[in-house]
Amino acid sequence: MHRILETLRAHGGVRRTRDLLADGFTERDLAAAREAGTVCRPTRGWYAIEGERLSTAAATRMIGGALTCVSALEQHGIWVPRPVYGEHIRVTRRVAGAFGASGLLAHGIVDAELHAQPRRWHAPIDAGIDPPLVAVLMSEDCIAEEDLVAVLESMMRKGIARADIDALAVHSKGRLRRAIARLDSRSDSGNEAVVRMRLRAARIAARPLVRIGPWTVDLLIGEWLVVEIDGFAYHSGVEEFERDRFKDRELITRGYTVLRFATTHVEHSWVQSLECIRQVMAAGWHRRPRPGARPDYEERAAARRAAARTDELVDEREVVAEPGQWQG
Repeated sequence: MHRILETLRAHGGVRRTRDLLADGFTERDLAAAREAGTVCRPTRGWYAIEGERLSTAAATRMIGGALTCVSALEQHGIWVPRPVYGEHIRVTRRVAGAFGASGLLAHGIVDAELHAQPRRWHAPIDAGIDPPLVAVLMSEDCIAEEDLVAVLESMMRKGIARADIDALAVHSKGRLRRAIARLDSRSDSGNEAVVRMRLRAARIAARPLVRIGPWTVDLLIGEWLVVEIDGFAYHSGVEEFERDRFKDRELITRGYTVLRFATTHVEHSWVQSLECIRQVMAAGWHRRPRPGARPDYEERAAARRAAARTDELVDEREVVAEPGQWQG
């Protein structure tokens, strides 16, 4: 019986009857474990550990489903709009009709949303979690168009080919197709893509990933207004935080106006953030450098470094010449 429990735990707490038999257990072994109260049959064809609550992933497998939509995308490390509530599960249309909210609760699945397999395309449900291309197809009804653009661009940064993403358009209801048409591979994060599109909707032209001296800025409005977006988990330590502040100081010294927004400013207070950008533009700081700044800062700094090296060489020559003078 201990071997049965070990096998079940190794597979997330649940196992199909046929798989347990393939593992070497007999029908008599399984019946004895049930009589001893160590295992149970939560549904036909499955065994689970008696008294232990199933994980959502295990319960999802048991009803023949797979994590999908934002749940699967997040598991694959792809940017998704926050917050993500509950688990999104793809099932066949037959299973979707058989399981209501009470049916999900009976199987230990709390706060979940079922997605029935669409009729217009088909993908097997056999891996426990949908691959990104399938997951994003299932997300069309859950994610706004501008967020879908950010999700698709995040997929491209993860190495998914643009051609594979373009091929999804034939299966789209419309929203995903429009998002694919708006893709731009130059954004570094999901929130940068969202801000870029929101600025465009507000009729504000912003260029992504512009190089200024040794720095690359997220967005540049006009020639002098820099917009930086801090991702949800971007600042992983003091070093990154200090580097960004040094970058801001350097840009300001060169005459740029820098506006830095956190994730919460994009997701929860965008109206105020947009108004801030508009006020700075109304003052004209996107068209001209800040008063008193020296846009030729980098050239002047290079000249100072060259002059300092020249002075050092002169000092070295003087030191070498002195012994000769003493000898003479």
